[in-house]
Amino acid sequence: MHTDHTTVFSTAEFVNSWCRAFAGYQPVALEVQGSGPTRVMHMVKEPLNYGSWTISGPRAHDLWTSPGWVGELRRGTVEHLLHQLKGLRTRSLQWQVRFDHEPLAIILSALSLAHNRVQIHVLNLNHDYDVLFGNYSASTRNHVRKAVRRGVIVSTTHDQRDVLSYHAIYSKHAQTKNWGFEYPAKLTLDLIKSPQNACLKVARYNEAIIGGALFIRDGNSIYYLHGIGDRDYSHLFPASVVLDAGIQWACEVGAHFFNLGNSGVESINKSLASFKSSWGAHTEQNWLFHWKNPLWSYLARLKSGTSRRVR
Repeated sequence: MHTDHTTVFSTAEFVNSWCRAFAGYQPVALEVQGSGPTRVMHMVKEPLNYGSWTISGPRAHDLWTSPGWVGELRRGTVEHLLHQLKGLRTRSLQWQVRFDHEPLAIILSALSLAHNRVQIHVLNLNHDYDVLFGNYSASTRNHVRKAVRRGVIVSTTHDQRDVLSYHAIYSKHAQTKNWGFEYPAKLTLDLIKSPQNACLKVARYNEAIIGGALFIRDGNSIYYLHGIGDRDYSHLFPASVVLDAGIQWACEVGAHFFNLGNSGVESINKSLASFKSSWGAHTEQNWLFHWKNPLWSYLARLKSGTSRRVR
């Protein structure tokens, strides 16, 4: 049972890094009262026209937010947060809750926030690394072993040139696949300044970087934020050997679970779900809560009706 209710994605350090990396976003500091000592939870806001904004956790559909709590989470603690969030200038709110933070999800649901579920893959680290490796699929174990035999070397790096080399591979793949969103090198460079919280692993072959991944220490877990292998070296399986190194790091730091993140709708993205399952991971469900300010919704309908009459 996971008992740590905090998340790095609600800290000032992570949110400020996010806002420095993505132009237009601004940090939001929210006072948390009760259910533990007085503290601050951070989210991000995206300014819109007429002095309004939308508020969410960083990358709302992928990353989550939590006030953290000690003992029982009180309804009043969450109500106070929503009071701060549902201001006149807030057009909309998105709040994702991690699968093991169910008390928070129950209260947000009771406070009439609509939600849908987001499927993720999680690997429990309740055994040592050798046992976990044995639970990989046969093909995944084979890929990792082949990478090592063929001379691929994985290491942790903080060097700017390494980061840029990795991101060149990552960005090329993102554009080829028309992802529409990619994590910038600026964010990676900022996050790895705190090696206790972030770790960039890269795969090298003949001194050239052929893949990598960024892992984030998120409370009692490790989160696989992004990663890629150079398709020109797919026969060396760089993505597999780097992900294996991330799981080893998670074991070394005593994490309770390794979070492979959003796996999409399994019926649509079967290959991604299959890849994440091949590491011995199982599926869990996060909650993604939504709220729209009725005043701004009314004004939008009014504007739309006026526009139709003018035509």
